[in-house]
Amino acid sequence: MSENILKVTVDLSPDEGLATVRIGNGAPSVCKALGVDRDAHGKPKTIYLDRFIHRSVRSRGFEGWQPAGAITTILHKL
Repeated sequence: MSENILKVTVDLSPDEGLATVRIGNGAPSVCKALGVDRDAHGKPKTIYLDRFIHRSVRSRGFEGWQPAGAITTILHKL
């Protein structure tokens, strides 16, 4: 993996109320999940978080999930 690409992983709680997000080698962030959009197969494709967690990595490339948003983070499955 290129050093300019960060792997983003997400684990949702069973009730989908919490999301544990890890960006690269950073500490995981535990956030409230405000909503989850699903694809045709029922897998999460977009997750809306209650906070902004990607400030320091906005100009990087991503693998797994793409964080976006100006006020809170929205994760889009890649």
